[in-house]
Amino acid sequence: MLFLLAGCLEDKNDFNYNVTNKMDDFEVRNVVRNYSLFKDETLILSPEVKMTLKDYDDLSYEWYLNHELVWDEREYKFIANKEGRHTLLFVAVDNKTGVRFPYSIDIKVENPGVKGWLLLSRAENDRSQLSVVWSRLNTFYRQDANGEYILDEKGIAYEEKTASTNDEVITAVSALVADGVDAVFTPTDNVIMAAELAIYETFADAGIPHYTGADSFVRNGAFATCGVNYTDLGHKTADLAYEAVTAGMADMDDYYLMDGGIITVNTETAATLGIDYSAFNDMGEVVEVTTTEE
Repeated sequence: MLFLLAGCLEDKNDFNYNVTNKMDDFEVRNVVRNYSLFKDETLILSPEVKMTLKDYDDLSYEWYLNHELVWDEREYKFIANKEGRHTLLFVAVDNKTGVRFPYSIDIKVENPGVKGWLLLSRAENDRSQLSVVWSRLNTFYRQDANGEYILDEKGIAYEEKTASTNDEVITAVSALVADGVDAVFTPTDNVIMAAELAIYETFADAGIPHYTGADSFVRNGAFATCGVNYTDLGHKTADLAYEAVTAGMADMDDYYLMDGGIITVNTETAATLGIDYSAFNDMGEVVEVTTTEE
């Protein structure tokens, strides 16, 4: 004989199973996916979490550095004490359901002497002084001098790629084309410059304008750049160096500014893209060039 027994168990939980925080609605603001730091710098990360449920705050937090749990509060201070690439994982935990919401961050830590200019100068009492001038090229276009995220603020979506070899550049370009990006910007970088002749047609044929940090890229096939006249900049730098050596620096200014606003356009690439660049005439002096394959 078979007996069937049915019953009910009262659910005393205080949440609605049909209205819970979902992974698709999870957003993290006030931080980005990629950071570049120099050794011994400090980065304060203070993510703002948006969940399905508005103003939901029953959350706990975890931070994992290279897969090791290192912190359990929302705000985290990363100290760049080791060069190399680091994976930082921020996890928001819904305390009611136990669901974990991850957000991955890549951090690159470099030695400031690797990318920059070494300057040998004379300090007080005729002592030699070695200085380094550097620029964090892969973050300046995202953040202004106050650390505000310009593109995020203006609602402009962006995707970042990094490469250290010619093959990696070509792979990154193929990925950007496949993703259907609207435009590409690369700062002045020797690795990109070395690969420019190999990638400019890929961007142009895909209808993607490639903006760059210097006119040398444009002469190798990129679409356009805006900056200073580098020949004039070289002459001015040489004059200042001569003055500093012969007359001393006592009467010299702390810094000097060069006139900018020179827009260099590759007319062949513009034709392939089908872009009318006449609008640039209202923005500065337009210099037209063609591709020089050397």
